[in-house]
Amino acid sequence: MKKRDIVTMAKVVIFLALLSVGIAISVIVFGCGCPRISRPNYTNYEINKRDAVRTPMGSYVILNGNIVGEDFLDTVDEKITKTVECLDDNFPKYRAGNVGRECFVIYIPNDWRYACQDSEQQIFGKISQEACAMKGFEENPDCPCGLRVAVQSGKYIVTTPNLFLFRSGVAEFLTGWSSNYQWENKKMIECIGF
Repeated sequence: MKKRDIVTMAKVVIFLALLSVGIAISVIVFGCGCPRISRPNYTNYEINKRDAVRTPMGSYVILNGNIVGEDFLDTVDEKITKTVECLDDNFPKYRAGNVGRECFVIYIPNDWRYACQDSEQQIFGKISQEACAMKGFEENPDCPCGLRVAVQSGKYIVTTPNLFLFRSGVAEFLTGWSSNYQWENKKMIECIGF
């Protein structure tokens, strides 16, 4: 080998080493992959991403036979975008804008019901009496307290067809803040749409 070839190979090796270090640093600083929060499951649906349709911006939505309006998928994208922008403005440490839309898997169960307390749509799930009391609902076996949104298995946003508190689920998925405690922070309330 000629000296020039050895020098060229050495430059290539140095370049590749620096590139690897750069990639490693960007993964550490900016994160890699989709968020996955750690907490108990309040819902227990069998979720299969293969049953999903994609929104125009690339999120997955599993409708389970629920009839929705023609602008439903655009509405999902709009609510995610508003939540992400607000989180980036008010809570930049979470880097919500760095999360790809393919990370969002939204599940609309077909067994939702209307709540007898306020006629809003609810999903079935395990919810503590403490959480119900925080909402102002008293324990009543004839009128169980339910959920409007939940993050299941740390990676699926389970919500009602009307998407009433969907933005709360997006915020929980991106930050790990439990939906019960989001209401205690004025900036977070802004981000979840109230």
